[in-house]
Amino acid sequence: MIQAPEPGCAKLGAHGQWWADIHNVCGHTISASVEVDGWDPSCIQIGPGGVGRIGLDQGDEPYYAYEC
Repeated sequence: MIQAPEPGCAKLGAHGQWWADIHNVCGHTISASVEVDGWDPSCIQIGPGGVGRIGLDQGDEPYYAYEC
């Protein structure tokens, strides 16, 4: 599956069962989450240029990251 470029500062990084990394590619703090089938995980805060790890439910496959 080819992913379209993600707008904004939040970029989906590595992910596995139960987790996904979100990269903040901007120079300011953001709140971000990932899109999954069903209920999206709660937003987390990620500092400038940082990476945040978000928890996923069993079977969740993240499609992309977004700011919230």
